[in-house]
Amino acid sequence: MEGKMPTTVSYSGAAASILSSLTLTEWGIVVGIITAIATFAFNIYYQMRRDSREQAQFEESMQRLKGGRRPDACFECAGGEDERG
Repeated sequence: MEGKMPTTVSYSGAAASILSSLTLTEWGIVVGIITAIATFAFNIYYQMRRDSREQAQFEESMQRLKGGRRPDACFECAGGEDERG
C-alpha cells in the first residue's frame, strides 16, 4: 500500500501537466474528436434498434398475410361469390 501512493500522485501530476499544456484550439480538437466518436456510437445504437423494430413489423405483416386468404385459394370454396358470374 505504501508504494501505491507515490505512483498515484506521479500519474496524477503527469495527467495534470498534460491537460494544462493544451491550448484552447487543442481543447477544441479533443472535444470535436470525442463528439464525433459519441455521435458514431449513438448512430450505431439507434440504427440497431430501428433494424430490430422494422424486422418485427415485417414478421408481423407476414404473419397477417399467412393468416388471411391465400391468393391461390378458391374464392367460391370459401363461401364467397365469384365476381365473374
